[in-house]
Amino acid sequence: MTTRATLASLGLGLLVLHAAFVSACATVATLTCDRVLDSCVLDSGTLLHSAPTRRFPLSTVVSARENETVSKDTDGAEVHSRRLEIVTRTGVMLFNDAGSLAWEPSLMTADRINAFLAHADQPTLVATQDNRLKFMLATGVVFWGMPVSMALLVLIRRLQG
Repeated sequence: MTTRATLASLGLGLLVLHAAFVSACATVATLTCDRVLDSCVLDSGTLLHSAPTRRFPLSTVVSARENETVSKDTDGAEVHSRRLEIVTRTGVMLFNDAGSLAWEPSLMTADRINAFLAHADQPTLVATQDNRLKFMLATGVVFWGMPVSMALLVLIRRLQG
């Protein structure tokens, strides 16, 4: 097998592995509300694990908010995490994970939900927190950093020899 074929095989294998990893670990949370039916459905999870679907009346939703929490890591440094919460008359529901890599920031999604609640002329709402793309880009460094470095070293060695 030639060097080019070996590198192509490794690249294809890593591409499939990376796609499987992103599909299995990245999360998507979707809130769907309908005024006519007075209903909301909150679905979230990954390909491997889904949180139980939560159904509740739209009339119980008070607001949506971004909540920032501060904790300390093992070195004592502050770690700030933001999460989106749905406030209802019966309590608070977590919309996304703290520190979510969702493409649309939590505050923007909260503003969209609050605008829907304030304007009765809008019949439906679909709000999503999807972190698959950012998760793919963040983990891509791990999956592709070493193989690309090795390919460059092989290329440099071939050019020298």
